[in-house]
Amino acid sequence: MNKKSEIANQLADFIPENIAENVAELILEKAVLLTISNPRKTKKGDYRPPILSENHKISINGNLNKYEFLLTFLHEYAHLLNWDENGRNAKPHGEEWKYFFAKLIIDFANKKAFTDELTPYLNNFIKNPASATIAHEDLQKALEKYNNPNQQSNLPKLSEIPINSVFETMDGKVFVKKEKRRKRYLCRRLDNNKNYAVSPNINVKILS
Repeated sequence: MNKKSEIANQLADFIPENIAENVAELILEKAVLLTISNPRKTKKGDYRPPILSENHKISINGNLNKYEFLLTFLHEYAHLLNWDENGRNAKPHGEEWKYFFAKLIIDFANKKAFTDELTPYLNNFIKNPASATIAHEDLQKALEKYNNPNQQSNLPKLSEIPINSVFETMDGKVFVKKEKRRKRYLCRRLDNNKNYAVSPNINVKILS
């Protein structure tokens, strides 16, 4: 078994099987050290440039469904491409990163990596890719349909709790839910008394 097939076999449980070898090619092309991580509350994936080592490093939470895992990998790989082209001048989620991310999504969509149900949401998303899919409520909801039962959160979404509720986010910040502004809710963070526009699609813990 060659190296590409070996990597593809290792990825088969995490991404759509028909594009496992395509992902393996990207990993080998840039000598990526890919780590499957335990679930992290504040992020789904992470990219580290080859500053202290010879390899690009990408880590992705292992509890994601196959389509969200693939999107997260492409998100982080776009950071890699941005770093290769712009080095330390690369803006984390600037226009260059958006270009690479959208290009990768289109490339894998053409390889039938995503379902027909996800395609229209992805087409809308790539017009202006966000740093997190949760910022695109419709896409996030569509992705969650592919979660396994043990991936479902028992916590309510921000959109489901009453106005003026005090809630805690997954990273431990405490807010008061205020009125809705367009697609997001205005929420006041209690430790600094500042207002933030928060996605209605995040899972929260109600405190009062």
